[in-house]
Amino acid sequence: MKVNVYVIVSYVDEQAKLEGDLGMALLNLDAPKMIRMDLVRSFSREKLVNAFKDVIEKNYEDMSPFQADMDEFFAYFSKDAEEGDILVFTYIPSVGMQTTLNGEDQGVLTNFEFVKALWTVWFSEKPANNGLKKDLLAKLAS
Repeated sequence: MKVNVYVIVSYVDEQAKLEGDLGMALLNLDAPKMIRMDLVRSFSREKLVNAFKDVIEKNYEDMSPFQADMDEFFAYFSKDAEEGDILVFTYIPSVGMQTTLNGEDQGVLTNFEFVKALWTVWFSEKPANNGLKKDLLAKLAS
């Protein structure tokens, strides 16, 4: 049984030059980009954190270049996710990645290595969901 947990949209600067493997190009892109997740069901904080963590761990043998940032990022999520919550991850070069939850700033992380690691959840060779990756990248290919 497949259960939808969120609706997601990915934004990228229309001037961005993406070549080759679009997923890898997007996660490595050091240009303005954003992920917005609108949750359509409630689930535990642990489930949210573990979903991100599991995919990142599948894509990295060594997380030491961004482990402290990942720990700080997970601390942003101090309670269970609720239906209707909106998570937004906005990356701006020379500023960092701002995380907002329901419009409230949770913090900014400046380590681009962590930004790339987070984007692996959707765009890596081992994403959380290959079908979702394909759907998110479809517009970039056209």
